[in-house]
Amino acid sequence: MTSAKSLSPGPVLPAASAGFPWRPLALILLLALAWRLALAAAMPALARDGVTFCWYARALGTQGPAWLRSPDAQQHPLFPVLLLAVQRALTGAGVPDGPLTWQCSGQAIALAASLLVVMLSALLTWRLIHALALPLPDRNAAIFAGLLATLLPLNNRLAADVMSDQVHLVFYLTAVVLMTRLDRVRVALAAGLATGLAFLTRPEGIAPLAAAVVALLRAVPPLPRRALAARTLALLAGFLVLAAPYWATIGGFSQKKDPLRWLRPDEAAVSVIPETPSRPDELALGKLELLDLSWYALAPYALYTLFRAGRVVIPLLALLPLINLRRRLLEAPLAPVTVCLAGHFALAILLLARFRYLDPRHMLVMVALLIPFAAFLLSRVLELLRLRGRRRAADAVLAVVFLPLALRSLAVPNAHDGFLRAAADWLTANEPEAAGKTLLCGSSPRRVAFYAGMYHAGWNERTEDYDGLLAAIRNSGATYFAIEVATSGDRHENFERAGNRVLLARLRTDPAVADRLHPLHVQPGPDGNELHLLAIRPP
Repeated sequence: MTSAKSLSPGPVLPAASAGFPWRPLALILLLALAWRLALAAAMPALARDGVTFCWYARALGTQGPAWLRSPDAQQHPLFPVLLLAVQRALTGAGVPDGPLTWQCSGQAIALAASLLVVMLSALLTWRLIHALALPLPDRNAAIFAGLLATLLPLNNRLAADVMSDQVHLVFYLTAVVLMTRLDRVRVALAAGLATGLAFLTRPEGIAPLAAAVVALLRAVPPLPRRALAARTLALLAGFLVLAAPYWATIGGFSQKKDPLRWLRPDEAAVSVIPETPSRPDELALGKLELLDLSWYALAPYALYTLFRAGRVVIPLLALLPLINLRRRLLEAPLAPVTVCLAGHFALAILLLARFRYLDPRHMLVMVALLIPFAAFLLSRVLELLRLRGRRRAADAVLAVVFLPLALRSLAVPNAHDGFLRAAADWLTANEPEAAGKTLLCGSSPRRVAFYAGMYHAGWNERTEDYDGLLAAIRNSGATYFAIEVATSGDRHENFERAGNRVLLARLRTDPAVADRLHPLHVQPGPDGNELHLLAIRPP
């Protein structure tokens, strides 16, 4: 293990003057491209949020900016705008329009963004080494950072799916890279623009704005007042020129988890699950497995989720460099990285406290910001081992770090959801009149509606709200109903399917709707579950 002095300022080693490793990183990018293409091709069905983005983009194409003011527009607009642009380019080139065109458009954007994430991870590592004058082999560190970003399972999964995370991370890392050296007004302007693009992709993209202000205030040597004011104004101008039109359009800060709305009395009680059936074109919220954590358990659980997101390896490797650099964490150029890390950890705790759930992908930004520090330690340890002639030990370290990441990255995204695609294929083949009709279902089976070219009426998935489901069957206008149930026993009754088997049996025997529900197809699924498709006949 390296000493506390090993990462302190000092003369740069000769290896650090060899230049940025473009050629090795080009090979890493080819590896990342091939890996992600294989996962994208093998993915049986897009994620449920992927459907949200595709339908958002489609609505944006038909309704224009007015859609942004809709209560159903629960995502930030930049990724759907890009998705719509690629989809229209493909259809303009003669590709038939359809669900797969939308899916491939989203996958192409996410994949391209993920390659930029790999390059930006290496560039941020390189810049920090030089800005901090660390006695580290910068070429090796940059290469290791690129490999960590390439093999991170979370990056691979999100790059192969129709998700906004990789696009958001590109703009976020671009802003942070620029903030490591805010030495000119135009650099501050570019950092503000990158932050604005990150915010238009996801609401937490605003965090680098505060980080950049701290970086300007903590510059060494301190900036003259005029220079500080000019760069701060350029930073804010770059951000506001992109964010302000969005705020003016929606009349608020964000359509997704707007903290300003939480301050209003009528928003005091937050309902994570909708109380009533949604309209046919509404994007329903998923049924979430909520956590009941005491206040003192929020930070430990957030930390646990961070280690899950980084597959333990990245946060663990980053720990010692962070400790060694603790006295410089609030000074430029580390200040923006530190503020972003602290800000996202605070946001994770807030998400847990208010909404009672936290997914590992919510920690992706933190993992990406920890990658340079992990690369610092890895390059230093390997250098010391090789200087001592312990090449086998160095190879063992590489295997321990990269092999588990590589094996976990082989997992196909949404591998357990292929039965939903199969159910949609059955509908398309056996119920051709279903296209253009409405499917009543919960959050996960709405992918059946997506692939079958149907509209979607959301069911809140609350089995205790039986009357609400009856009302939806009778009044939503849906002509089909889909429900996922466990085949037998409570051991398959996870939180999402809990009670659905009993509920379906009750519907089939209820005189109010039994004569309107006609069983069509049962699609077996993994983990002892199956999807039931039923037709809803007119009264």
